[in-house]
Amino acid sequence: MIVGIINREQETVSYRLAIKINEIMNNEAGPVTLEHDGRWQEIINFTPARAGANQKVEFLLYRLDRDEAYQKLHLWIYVIE
Repeated sequence: MIVGIINREQETVSYRLAIKINEIMNNEAGPVTLEHDGRWQEIINFTPARAGANQKVEFLLYRLDRDEAYQKLHLWIYVIE
């Protein structure tokens, strides 16, 4: 999947992206440091541990200066064996 980050924060910020599937850490990207209006885009891979419906894939964006996820996005996938 192609994932992108755009910094609109009026300052230079370092980010980390975590990917979880069904609440289990699956992959990670970063740190990525972007100046204001800076853009980052990359292909990110993730691999579900099992086949089945209604698996929640979460993309959690963290600023490196904070402990909690700064932005969250999720999607539901159906994995065929």
